[in-house]
Amino acid sequence: MPSPPSKTTASTLRQGLLHWATLRLRLTLWNTAVVLFATLATLGAVLFGARAALFREADAVLAGEVAEIVLAIRDLHPDTQAVTDELRRKAVGHEQRGWFTQLLDASGSTLWSSDGCPHEVLRFSDTTTTEITSDPELVQVGDYRFAWQKVDTPSHAPLSVRIGMSTAYLDEDVNALARLLIAIGVGISVLTPVGGFWLAVRATRPIADILKAAARLQPTRLTDRLPVRGTNDELDRLAATVNRLLDQIAQHVQRQETFIADAAHELRGPLAAVRNTLELAMSPQLAAEDIQQLLEEAIEQTQQLSKLASDLLVLAESSDAPPAPATDPVDLQEVATSMVDMFSGVAEEAGVTITCEDTSGRPHTSRVAGIHTRLREVVSNLLENALRFTPRGGSIRVSLESNPADRTISLVVEDTGSGITEADAARVFERFYQANSSRDRRDGRRGGGLGLSICKAIVESHGGSISLKSQPAGKGPGWTRVTVTLPWASASAAEQPTAAQAAATSNASVEARGGES
Repeated sequence: MPSPPSKTTASTLRQGLLHWATLRLRLTLWNTAVVLFATLATLGAVLFGARAALFREADAVLAGEVAEIVLAIRDLHPDTQAVTDELRRKAVGHEQRGWFTQLLDASGSTLWSSDGCPHEVLRFSDTTTTEITSDPELVQVGDYRFAWQKVDTPSHAPLSVRIGMSTAYLDEDVNALARLLIAIGVGISVLTPVGGFWLAVRATRPIADILKAAARLQPTRLTDRLPVRGTNDELDRLAATVNRLLDQIAQHVQRQETFIADAAHELRGPLAAVRNTLELAMSPQLAAEDIQQLLEEAIEQTQQLSKLASDLLVLAESSDAPPAPATDPVDLQEVATSMVDMFSGVAEEAGVTITCEDTSGRPHTSRVAGIHTRLREVVSNLLENALRFTPRGGSIRVSLESNPADRTISLVVEDTGSGITEADAARVFERFYQANSSRDRRDGRRGGGLGLSICKAIVESHGGSISLKSQPAGKGPGWTRVTVTLPWASASAAEQPTAAQAAATSNASVEARGGES
């Protein structure tokens, strides 16, 4: 009983099958099959076309010879001997091609026939009809083909003339051509797989290069890219597409690394301050009032840490998860008004005038499709940022501008602070970026550098945009204007009650039911 194949043998066989299942082999097989099919079809068409051409040429020659004999009969009649001499001359002149001639009377009896006239033709009588034909007709009898015509004579005794040949000569020519075409087909059949494999190797070489380059890619080497040959073909476009994806991945990883490093840096300072404050509070020499003050400072620092952690969480959620489509109608004018009312007390204490103007001009044009709490957070961050950098005696103006042309609404928050430079204005939406040299903080506190980054992430998740323009105080009166542009809510959503209206309606219903009870 033969022993079963070893695992090594099975593995070798499997690797061999995988090798033969490569794209190169499949391309070679397909190329060979297509070329061979086209070659066979072409050679077959050439063979049948050549055979048809040979028979057409032979038929034309036979019909022409019969026409000549018909003219001779009409000219030489009643000299039958002269007619037979003409027929004999035709037969002898084409003896090498196997020609034969035959002369028949009106009853179909043979008056004269050449020596090579076959018995099948001599016995064939279907053409001996009483009708006089104007043109020669062609007949195939076995392996013989002849043209015949019945002609009337001056004595009204019709005669029939037959001139034919053996088709064996034509078949020999066809067979010779077939042998030549078979030799050509065999040569093509041998060369096609070789040429097909060579073409497949050349065609798949760029793919092999891409595979090798892709195998060398490592998460730690974000600068590696797939080769682009510059031919602008499909493989180049594939490599360019993958390279663009790698660029985006590298940028994403770089942003994440920068984000983590900046977050660690921002958290390290407040944590160190909290630790130092608590260590001082543990000193036995301090009085109770001093310990109380240190603990209050520690609580304030932990509040800043809590806000920073919340901001980091918002940024992480907006970066990692695609935002869900917002369909709830939100009245941006209502949000702006409520947030200005909330900050009015803080602004009055700081000596800053804060106002909210409605310039939307049309009902429902201040409604956008979004998340109410997120949009409140945007307005809150913008107002908090404006209050932090607006000195006493300054002003903050919030306004809405409707844009019917592109069906958007713009929320504008403008302050009369010291302004920032153009270089800083281009980077204020970056995470943890702070324009320390150009913005004088009214309360002296250092912000986390995440407020505008959060605003940008929220606005973009709502399909909008945010921009900032500013003029430093050195170039004239300082000012800063932040513009948030959001698309209008759809017509159906704009007619629906907003979240605040729905809540008010719900509260009124609850109070009414309570009064009835």
